Amino acid sequence: MAGIAGIEAQAGGRIEVRMISDYFKMAFTNLSHRKLRTYLTIVGIFIGIAAVVSLISLGQGLNTSINEQLSKIGGDKLFITPKSAVSGLVEGAKLTDKDSEVIKRVRGVKQVADVQYRTGKIEHGNEQIFYYIIGLPQDDSRNLLVQTYEVEVIEGRMLNKDENFKAVVASDYAKKTIFKRTLHPGDKIKINGLEFDIVGVVKTSDSSSGIDMSVFINKKAYETIFDKSDSFQQIMLQVDKGEDVERVANDVERALRKSRNLDEGNEDFNVQTPLQLVATFQSIFNIVQTVLIGVAAISMIVGAVGISNTMYTSVVERTKEIGIMKSIGATNEQIRNLFLVESGILGFAGGAVGVAVGIIIGKAIQYGATAALGTTLIRAEFPWPLIVGSLLFAFILGAVSGMLPALQAAKLKPVDALRFK
Repeated sequence: MAGIAGIEAQAGGRIEVRMISDYFKMAFTNLSHRKLRTYLTIVGIFIGIAAVVSLISLGQGLNTSINEQLSKIGGDKLFITPKSAVSGLVEGAKLTDKDSEVIKRVRGVKQVADVQYRTGKIEHGNEQIFYYIIGLPQDDSRNLLVQTYEVEVIEGRMLNKDENFKAVVASDYAKKTIFKRTLHPGDKIKINGLEFDIVGVVKTSDSSSGIDMSVFINKKAYETIFDKSDSFQQIMLQVDKGEDVERVANDVERALRKSRNLDEGNEDFNVQTPLQLVATFQSIFNIVQTVLIGVAAISMIVGAVGISNTMYTSVVERTKEIGIMKSIGATNEQIRNLFLVESGILGFAGGAVGVAVGIIIGKAIQYGATAALGTTLIRAEFPWPLIVGSLLFAFILGAVSGMLPALQAAKLKPVDALRFK
């Protein structure tokens, strides 16, 4: 008896597998007979899936890039900036030598570096661009900047601390990325009309910020070009080993408030740790990403309605076919499953196209950002859970969209279906 039961179970299993195979064969046959309708139905799904895949992949890549940059910069750094300053282009409250001296006296501060940068006109031959000129401190504090951004000389040498009207250019100048002719040690450029000799070419770890398109000069030359000033765009500091970075940040903020006669909450400066910088950037990106995914969700809802409408139409067109299948023994469950599989395939097809298009869009944005902005911060990553999850979601969305039409088909009576005209 046990042997007979086992044989029956095996036979039942084979029949079940064959029935599932038949569901897919019949679904593919029906969809292939109505190609235009099928293509139009999956459009809404694939647009939504493509948008979601590309956006999530860019978000994943951004998180990875930011974490990599954070590990390179180190968690023992603090950055002080004027609250209303924007990339050195908009004057806000100024940071001065006095602020730098106040920070140096805070317990737990190991080293302080003043960062000066402005947009200047860089000329070579008949070509010119406007980009950042960075003024390097002419004391040991420059080592903090060099270490933080992992500045590495790839041609020539670094600036000596006592040099004037000498320049070091970032790596993009040694390519044909900026000027038609590459720049190397011994070449000359003009910065705001003043001539500088190039003594070296460097690359940095922070290509995401555009530093690889900047020109480095000493502070004295910088102040000659932009007029002597004791103001900075940023003050960077390193915390002593073993000190609590958050505690030092709070102490620095308190000391600057006292020095500048400001009340708590009315600060005209920001004190940020690398983690806070990351959190600020990510919160902005997450808001934008959420809005765009919301728009993509609307597209998928439209696609789901399209699938439902297509399946209702299919039920009406195949009413007699349903009657014939029922008259020769097809059950309500089998009829329902047939239409559910068909609608699921529509969703899956839209999802597959959407994933492919999403990958193309994500990679295009990555390469476009690298070429146009010189940044490697924006990149797309496509982990397997994202791909598989998108396809599974698309199939389920399609099947759910076809549920009501499938139930309608299953409830048809064979006699009424055969009489349908």
